[in-house]
Amino acid sequence: MTEASKKMTFISSKRKGQGSVTLSEEYEILLLMTQVVEGLIKVNENELRPLGLSPIQLGVMYVVKTAKEAPIGSVIARRLLRRPQSVHQLLNRMENQGLVRRIRSAEGKREVPIELTKKGEELFIEAGKKHIIPEVLGRLSSKERKLAREILEKLRKATYEKLAPQPLFP
Repeated sequence: MTEASKKMTFISSKRKGQGSVTLSEEYEILLLMTQVVEGLIKVNENELRPLGLSPIQLGVMYVVKTAKEAPIGSVIARRLLRRPQSVHQLLNRMENQGLVRRIRSAEGKREVPIELTKKGEELFIEAGKKHIIPEVLGRLSSKERKLAREILEKLRKATYEKLAPQPLFP
């Protein structure tokens, strides 16, 4: 057996305990998902740059805007799968930019709820008017988008079962 055929046999063979997923399928699917995510992030960066926003800042704004009550930094970090200290630094920068405000209480709690400022609200709405990502997602029918969401949620759940602590998702 040649070296090339040994490699192909390894890549196409099913692995014990991995269901029926071959190494080749794993790599192909992972590469495809990475290309889609990285591509969407780059498109998003290009669209948000004129507004002075980054995708992660928009992510923070989305978490704050869609939360039932004003979230604290650690909740935002879990939702965005980021380290709390990174989100704390990001919130400091966003507060300095006038995008978010910490709701301080007289009790002086260590972690305080976060809300969007008027400027943050306006930029969040403006960012929602961007159209490239909806154009990309619009290539899927509504039925396909629903199926894609179900598949991605299933994969997210399976992935996060391997991580601790469990991120909070609505």
